[in-house]
Amino acid sequence: VCSGGGEPARRVVVVPDSVLVTGSEAAPATALDLTGLLERVGSDLPSTDEWDESSAWGRAGLSVADVDPVDAVDAGAPGPTAVRRHAPVVTGPTLGMPAMRWAIKIAAPSSEQGDKWGDVHFAADLAAALQRLGQHVSVDRRPAHQRSTAHLDDVVLNLRGLATPSLRRDQVNLLWVISHPEQVSAEEIRGYDLAFAASLSWSAAMTRRVGVRVEPLLQATDPRRFHPDVAEPDTGPQALFVGNSRGVERPVVRDAITAGIELDVYGTRWKGFIDVSHVRGEYLANETVGAAYRSAGVLLNDHWADMAAEGFISNRVFDAVAAGARVISDPVEGIEETFSGAVLEYRTPDELARWAGPERDRVFPPESELLQISARVRAEHSFDARAARLLEAAVEVVTLRASDPPG
Repeated sequence: VCSGGGEPARRVVVVPDSVLVTGSEAAPATALDLTGLLERVGSDLPSTDEWDESSAWGRAGLSVADVDPVDAVDAGAPGPTAVRRHAPVVTGPTLGMPAMRWAIKIAAPSSEQGDKWGDVHFAADLAAALQRLGQHVSVDRRPAHQRSTAHLDDVVLNLRGLATPSLRRDQVNLLWVISHPEQVSAEEIRGYDLAFAASLSWSAAMTRRVGVRVEPLLQATDPRRFHPDVAEPDTGPQALFVGNSRGVERPVVRDAITAGIELDVYGTRWKGFIDVSHVRGEYLANETVGAAYRSAGVLLNDHWADMAAEGFISNRVFDAVAAGARVISDPVEGIEETFSGAVLEYRTPDELARWAGPERDRVFPPESELLQISARVRAEHSFDARAARLLEAAVEVVTLRASDPPG
């Protein structure tokens, strides 16, 4: 803290694991200790002019608008007031577009169990796609929705599931409803700059009801992990289901077992619902799921009742078809049209048994056509395609605000 001549250097560096020694006792440094230290050595901090692009703040894309020496050492206070510099993307397909800071908010908890939530993988794939477009992205699980640095975000994207964050009007706020549409109100939709939903029919219905456009934006897949080359077809089980019991009887699993289909299940909480001999494991790692889908004779899929009723097609279907799999699902509006025959909607256990068994090759497209469908899904329904639309939407809001400032 002091210069070589014993005079205060007028600069403070905080080391998180430092120890302040007083007499013969040692204790972790606290905010109070640091306040006392500043009183001894002087509390002048660098002026805002000194926080230039060569500083750690500058390298992080930040500039310091103000410095408060009290805040700098007060427990829980933010210290210097940082603001983001808005620079353009310097390379790639979005050259010249703004490089913004995005916060993707999801409902998953910050726990080992939360790591297995579907929206964690969904958000990670979307974040990677936005980063490929030159954007800066963080994914905030539920406990981090209101983190102390949230004011630095340019765009907040709420992947609406079981929770929703509070909004700041000085940010671009985007809503993407991907599940549990019954929880989303007209008032909530109106609070966002733009709203999207993973359903053609629900988007149209809510647009009429709310009076503002809800744009359809279906779920997506990552072609880097889900593509036909991940495994050889028909080298796995006759039928595969990947998912938890959710503490209820899953109709497609029940119907498959009732129909005598040789079914492999990966997931948790199945005891008491099915014979545990069908359960091959509690968890299938995300990086191996594509190979499992591709190698199975058919992949079985179902939806939450509200999602099926409102036309929300499961993300699992996009992944499976991208991997070149055949899928049998419960009925959802638009699913067969979206996937051109690679997905069939069953209505009775008898249909399920025939389509997963002796009639499979007759009712599903041939392998050459499945590969064509896979290629189309990977092109049209990739996370890269979704990220491009979301970036375009955020820029639309920024441009509109700039042309029509408040007041």
